[in-house]
Amino acid sequence: MTFAQKSKAMRLFSLMVLFALVIKVLPAQIPTQVFAGHEATEFNFMWNGYLDKKEKFTLFNFTFFETDYNEQSNNTYEIYQVIIYNLNKKWGVAGGGRFIGNEFISEAALSFQAFGKDLYLNLFPSVRYTPSLEEAGYSLFGMVIYTPKLNDKWSFFNQVIFEPLFNNEGHVFSYQQLRIGLGYRSAFQFGLGANLSQVGDSFENETNLGVFVRKEL
Repeated sequence: MTFAQKSKAMRLFSLMVLFALVIKVLPAQIPTQVFAGHEATEFNFMWNGYLDKKEKFTLFNFTFFETDYNEQSNNTYEIYQVIIYNLNKKWGVAGGGRFIGNEFISEAALSFQAFGKDLYLNLFPSVRYTPSLEEAGYSLFGMVIYTPKLNDKWSFFNQVIFEPLFNNEGHVFSYQQLRIGLGYRSAFQFGLGANLSQVGDSFENETNLGVFVRKEL
């Protein structure tokens, strides 16, 4: 391992330790998921919970790691985290950013969250700034989870995560994570999945098909 790789690994480890210390003292469940595809394996988790008793501030975190079977240089990770000031039960304003590789990309966003018996919806239309490119970008991060019950033990589990990214010149990158399966009580969920991505104005597509297992810790 080179010095740059060691430095990158240490920064990532430090960030994960810091995040673990934060969530340890905050009451919330952490949905954790492993997706094994035909091209790569992905591990991700999400944390979404209030920071104060008045429920005015929310911390939202979505983190994933992907390991490519063939090309180690294609291994990726992203830590997306924002703090939301809740204007009401659905709308808020958010600030934070994401770590991608060796870079922190700052973001300002609106937040829309809707909760129902079987439905969870989260949208973040945002403006970001990438220091290495010295340019602004515009994106819409979205997460939809739909879990209608079949009976007392089983339910459907459906999840879509998506984010298109544009700059002043056009389309930069988009991705979609699709999951469809079953849930057993609140113990775990499993099923089929697909990770899709499109690059540039030509929308050159990559697909990773596989299976997933999900559990709330």
